[in-house]
Amino acid sequence: VQDGSDVLVYSDQHRLVRVDPAAPQSVNAGDKTGTLPGGADRVLSNGGYVAFLNTGSGLLQGGTVRDAASGRLQTVVAGSGGTSSGRKADGFAAAALTERGDIWGVTSAGVLVTYSLTERKRTAHTKTGLRLAGGGTDQLTVFDRHWAVLETPATGAPTLYLDGRKSSVAVDRSARLARASAQADTLAIATAQGLRRLDAAGASHGARTKATGAPAEPVYLGSCLYAAWGDGAQTTVSACGRVQSLAGSPQRGQDAKLAFMINGGTVALNETANGVVWLQAGKHRWKLVRSSLDWTATDDQQVAASTQQDQEASTNQCPVPATGAAAQFGVRPGQLASLPVLIGATDPNRGDVVT
Repeated sequence: VQDGSDVLVYSDQHRLVRVDPAAPQSVNAGDKTGTLPGGADRVLSNGGYVAFLNTGSGLLQGGTVRDAASGRLQTVVAGSGGTSSGRKADGFAAAALTERGDIWGVTSAGVLVTYSLTERKRTAHTKTGLRLAGGGTDQLTVFDRHWAVLETPATGAPTLYLDGRKSSVAVDRSARLARASAQADTLAIATAQGLRRLDAAGASHGARTKATGAPAEPVYLGSCLYAAWGDGAQTTVSACGRVQSLAGSPQRGQDAKLAFMINGGTVALNETANGVVWLQAGKHRWKLVRSSLDWTATDDQQVAASTQQDQEASTNQCPVPATGAAAQFGVRPGQLASLPVLIGATDPNRGDVVT
């Protein structure tokens, strides 16, 4: 999550670290790594704002990226009168965050709450009549002055609600609603078959975009809509209506996990499963960040080191003794001199250290 020079790095192990550009550090540094606020398992970012949702407890917090880095977050309360009763029904099942700093949250009991991070207050509290099972699979988004919920049960097909009304639009379990946008005039939904846009009444808007693979969450930047799909061997991106395959797509198997990252006007597409990154270098041009192909997970490095040690141990099962030859040095009286005393020592065994 980034806003200007304020950067937060988080992982699916619920770890969080603040990155200081003036003092680089390892994201694995134990004394610098904390847990996600409130034990969150969902992180929402948009513009200069970030929100954290714990789908188990229903706790929802948010603030600017800078506030989050310093631990100054605001808590969104769903209970009537702006208080929390502690009941599970008052906990949020899904949330959305707009680029203007407005948090939208819907509870399992169907209460829709909006909260302004800039005004630091709740701005709406509405009973919608929805009943959500929760479990962390439901999605909420905002477009223009409308909202949509995609309820995904443990089994069966998802159900789409537009402004609280059940829609007849059918989507599969891979469906991803677009990131909330106060400027968007339509709802975008990406599925394993492509991209479609709907108006607030559920009618199709414009032509469908055909693509295959695991979809990323679509995002709006101004009037331009971005979407992406990965199928294990190919990455496809749609930017402002133009679809193309990205060069340098690595072989990843079937576990593609694509996500768009936006900082100001810069758009990046990140394959979060292995760290590969593409940057938008023009309206319809994407550039692979070559260095991202070389990133190696710590676990992989440890496995490689262990394998190397095993190979060396196997090679040296019948070691040959080290040998040494006399060495002569010339020095000047009264001056310090470094003597490489092991210059004549040799050891033919791979991996041995001569001391």
